Amino acid sequence: MLKVALKSALACLAACTALAWAQPARADFIYGIGDDNIIYQVETDSQTIAPIFNTGLSGSSNAFAYDPIRKQFFFIDSARNLRFWDGGPSLFSVAGAGSGVIGSGQPANAVYYNNSYWYFTERSNTLNQIPLNYAVPTAPTADAKSTFSIAGITNPSTNTFGDIAVDGSGILYGATTGGTFFSIDLANPTTSYTVIKPTLANPGTNPSLQLSFSADFSRLFGQDFVGGQWYDINRSTGLATPLSGFATPIASNGNALRDLGGAGAVPIQTPGPLPLAGVTFSVLWSRRLRARIRQGRPHA
Repeated sequence: MLKVALKSALACLAACTALAWAQPARADFIYGIGDDNIIYQVETDSQTIAPIFNTGLSGSSNAFAYDPIRKQFFFIDSARNLRFWDGGPSLFSVAGAGSGVIGSGQPANAVYYNNSYWYFTERSNTLNQIPLNYAVPTAPTADAKSTFSIAGITNPSTNTFGDIAVDGSGILYGATTGGTFFSIDLANPTTSYTVIKPTLANPGTNPSLQLSFSADFSRLFGQDFVGGQWYDINRSTGLATPLSGFATPIASNGNALRDLGGAGAVPIQTPGPLPLAGVTFSVLWSRRLRARIRQGRPHA
C-alpha cells in the first residue's frame, strides 16, 4: 500500500514539474509616451507595441513615469504641468505640480520611486523629488518639492537626457544624450554619483537611450528614440547590447517612444480600437501577445 502511494506521489510530482516547465515565460509590459501624446504598451517577449490611451493633448509630452502598485502613469505636458492617468477614460492634473513647480524647462527624464516623482532638471546637476500625497488614492497631490545638487557631474550645462530608471533597492541609473551611463543611490543622492561608462553604447555609436527596468528588476532595457532599436543594458558595465529584431518605431519619420516610464508583469488592459488622428503607422499586435494577456489576467 505504501509503495502504491509513493508511486502515485512521484507520478504527481513529475506531472506538476512538467507542467511548470511547460508554462511560458512571463512577459514584461513596459510603458511609454510618444510625440503624438499617446501612451503605449510594449510587450518585451513578443516584441510588440500597441497604443492604450490617447491623452488628447497638443505639443510634446515627456518625463514619463509609472507607478506599478497603483497602476498610475505620470508625465509632464508641453505647458510643464504634471499629469497622471489611472487607466480610465480621463486624464488628470496633479494639484500642486504646475509649471511653477516643475521649472522653466520641460524635463526629458523621470522615474517613479517610493511614492515620489523624480527627475533631473535639464542642463544642470539638480535632481528633483516631488513627493505625492495619497490622502485620496485616486487623486494624488504634490507635496513640497525637494532638490538635490549632485556632486561629481563635471559639466552640468551639458547634462541632458536620455532617461533615468530606479531598481528595487533605490539605485538610480541614468543615460545622457552625451552617452554617459551613471548611478546614484537615492538614500544619499548628493554624494553617490558614480560614472559607470562614459560612452554607453558600442564603439562608433552613441544613442540617447530611454530606460526601463523589467517588472522584477532583473533586466534594464534601453530604447533609442531615433529608429526605436531596443537594447539590453548591463548595469555593472554600462554596455548596451542591441536586441536583434526588436525595434518599435511609431512615427512616419522612424522616431520611437519619447520616454519610457517603467514596467508591469501584467498588462494594464487589452488595447482595443483607438482614435489615432494624424498617426501614420501600423501597430504590431500579435496573436502571441493576446495569448500572453489572457494568461496574465488571473494573476492581476
